[in-house]
Amino acid sequence: MTEVVGTISQIKVTGALAQLDVTAEIARVVLVSGPAFVSAEIGTTADNKIVITFDAAFNESYVPATSAFSTTGITGSPTITVVSVSGVTVTLTLSGDATSGDTITVGYTIPGSNPLQDADGKMSSTFAGESVTNNITVFCAEYQAVYDAYTIKPDAATAAIWNTYVRSGVADGWWAKEDVEYVYAAHTNDNGEALINWKNPGTFDAAAFNAPAFVANEGFTGNGTTQYIDCNWNPSANGVNYVLNSASMGVYIRTNVKEAKFDIGANNIGQHINATQIIARWSDDNAYIRINTATPLGGGNLDSRGMYVSARTAVNVNNLYKNKVSIANSADASVGLTSSNIYTLARNDGGSALDFNAKQLSMAFAGAGMTQTDVNNKTDAFNAAMTALGTNVF
Repeated sequence: MTEVVGTISQIKVTGALAQLDVTAEIARVVLVSGPAFVSAEIGTTADNKIVITFDAAFNESYVPATSAFSTTGITGSPTITVVSVSGVTVTLTLSGDATSGDTITVGYTIPGSNPLQDADGKMSSTFAGESVTNNITVFCAEYQAVYDAYTIKPDAATAAIWNTYVRSGVADGWWAKEDVEYVYAAHTNDNGEALINWKNPGTFDAAAFNAPAFVANEGFTGNGTTQYIDCNWNPSANGVNYVLNSASMGVYIRTNVKEAKFDIGANNIGQHINATQIIARWSDDNAYIRINTATPLGGGNLDSRGMYVSARTAVNVNNLYKNKVSIANSADASVGLTSSNIYTLARNDGGSALDFNAKQLSMAFAGAGMTQTDVNNKTDAFNAAMTALGTNVF
């Protein structure tokens, strides 16, 4: 098929014709034979982008208005906000995300201006009701709650990484033991995404003070003098799984810093009697913890990078794990629960931030006492996620 686009300036009559009555200007004659629809999909680049593939490349200077396209079957009926044309694809950006269960169709009507066309001016045909392949990941309910809480959503690949992490925690049992978890290594913190409490988004979300430096997929770094994060959760008032004789707390640290400072912790004002704290690498090259007690438990540590878990599983059983290995343990008895909020990048001394550190933290959590199996599974799962992001440290 051929096509003519433009004003017809001359009509040649080669046979007998008694009369030719042209009552209006013939503005354009079009026989469409341009790039043809091949397929459409959503969830490959983002959950709010429909990518339509054609069988030939477009002239990218011609971009139809959003009104030239239509969709059906998307939860919430989001509108098309942006049309972009590149190579053999047209991408429709929606005002909201589709969901994994949506059965979606897409259509296109040739508009009066800027129709889809190739370099020779051949236009694409109108089409309607074409199926859109739905590639949106089916998230577990626990990660779906986190995803829904994000103002800016992660890309599909990043979301899949974290869904795998949470799903493994649910399957292995450590997720149910936690009260709070903060994944500072989020894709963005433009709207507080890196401060969300993953266990129950919107409840006990954290707050950053004095702007600790944030890097996507890595976490927050303190300046060692004024910056810290308040988790807005304290063991005495808010602990459900975290109780006197069954408690754990942990952090993932990306930088090797030797300092007489605290990575996470809290105690009642002016005392360490009911303290819960982790120090990855003190100035004496030891790591130290307290968990519901006054007595510090320590073990040698020459590198602060890694995953640390402080776990109390009985009144007189507590361990400090680094990268799944117990580097210290004791029979020191539990004493009490602090009524101070847990801070990270510092310790909370009854409402005052002290002992600020200069490390980079990627995650923090607190909950019930973790067994060696729990520690192994959680450490492996989180480090696998960081490895997939290219930001792991072991």
